[in-house]
Amino acid sequence: MISFSPAAWHRALERHLESAGFSLRAVRHVLCTQLIFSAVALLAGAAASVFSLAPIAFGAGSALSTFSLWHVARFGERCVNMRFSAGLGMGLFFGFFLRLLLIGAVLVLLLGLLKLPALPILAGLTSTVAGIAVWGATRLFGKTTTEE
Repeated sequence: MISFSPAAWHRALERHLESAGFSLRAVRHVLCTQLIFSAVALLAGAAASVFSLAPIAFGAGSALSTFSLWHVARFGERCVNMRFSAGLGMGLFFGFFLRLLLIGAVLVLLLGLLKLPALPILAGLTSTVAGIAVWGATRLFGKTTTEE
């Protein structure tokens, strides 16, 4: 039976992230919150695109933010226990700038070619801050979204 409760979706997504190699619970929780928020933003943007391009722009910014958070979290999970070397440093340096280049290229596509409005994209890009704030608030109040 498929459950439509947010807690069930969160638990299933967290299990998937754990099997994908994200071992820290806090990282999984932040990623789950951001992935769910981004998916809802993209779906709402698609549904509301009849009225304006702003919801689509917000969803695109949120998706970019989620992409970046995913890769930063992946980096943290993989490199926390690695011994630093010159090769690792160069890999980190080029990986970071490659991700920035890719995000920049997508922004050029969204703003320059597709002519989406800039402010909703910027608001979507800041959605990671909202996800981390939700995670911090749940930790502050001693509850998680997976508790019923």
